[in-house]
Amino acid sequence: MTTKTSDTNPSDGNPNLSPSEIFSLLSNERRRYALYYLTTQVGAIHLGELAEQLAIWEGEPTMDHYHRIYVGLLHNHLSALIRADVVEYDADEELISISDGIRPVRPYLELSESEDMSHLDW
Repeated sequence: MTTKTSDTNPSDGNPNLSPSEIFSLLSNERRRYALYYLTTQVGAIHLGELAEQLAIWEGEPTMDHYHRIYVGLLHNHLSALIRADVVEYDADEELISISDGIRPVRPYLELSESEDMSHLDW
């Protein structure tokens, strides 16, 4: 089952997001990192792949840290991203992808990306 939160025109993204809502969404580093990764992927990826990449970027790719990230994504961050209509999530398959709702968020995300990514070991 795919979870979608709006029926807005895909070319418009989510026009109902205010700048304050966008800043609130992007105020969490892990959500920003999740969006950075998702915007580089073609199509949907498994939530576990996203959690693994975040664990690597956070410099602690242990099974415990991966599990904490996975649970945090599932129970906290994912719901915020879905409510903002920036991702689509298939709960049955545990597949996540960026949605067209990212359009109004992308300029704000790009502003923080170079600073955030400069701290990572690729």
